Amino acid sequence: MCIVARSSGFFLVFAMCVTSHICQAQELTPRAYVVTPVHSSAIILTYSFDNGSILFDPTLPITNSTGKLNIAIFSYYHAFNLFGRSANITASLPYAVGHFEGNVNGAQQGIYRSGLMDSVFRLAVNIKGGPAMSLQDFLLWRQKMILGASLKIVAPTGQYDATKLVTPGTNRWAFKPEWVSLDAGATGSLTRMEEPGSSRRTPSLFHITSYLPAPTRFSSRQWVQ
Repeated sequence: MCIVARSSGFFLVFAMCVTSHICQAQELTPRAYVVTPVHSSAIILTYSFDNGSILFDPTLPITNSTGKLNIAIFSYYHAFNLFGRSANITASLPYAVGHFEGNVNGAQQGIYRSGLMDSVFRLAVNIKGGPAMSLQDFLLWRQKMILGASLKIVAPTGQYDATKLVTPGTNRWAFKPEWVSLDAGATGSLTRMEEPGSSRRTPSLFHITSYLPAPTRFSSRQWVQ
């Protein structure tokens, strides 16, 4: 669970990114760079549970804060041909139910919130190693090196109320371009968040991940996401 707080009238917003990686959260939708046959579609229902402490800005008089958050996510995935390359788009709509407690100015307080969170959209394309294929061609294809890129957008469509301390929506846009090399075992991304109607911007976040891919063998008719 990734939580962002800022001290404007003790205003608290939750930047809980699905899927997402935007806040280094677990990715709950299908992997962006898995090659699938053109016109493949899927409806994905996922669920996550977070339980733990909440980190606030040290200037806020809130201590010993904890939260329990349940998130159900409805996602739609579709693969298509983009200039001869395998590409896909995913749209996710999360719904959250949370219980939060903490000491505010020395008094123990608790709240309950539920509602739609911000929607997430992701466009991904395999630039190298992932050609657009029909189902017949896909059954004969052998994966080698995959070089891909994607753009994830978090739109401020969630339930948001500036008069409340905690809201499911964040009232801000987030953009995350990403590149990945599956053969080299490395990924990198740049994240920027902007609040509508405000000149304030959070600093851009860049991260890079490397790993040692494990060799795996499958039969000619198997594929894994």
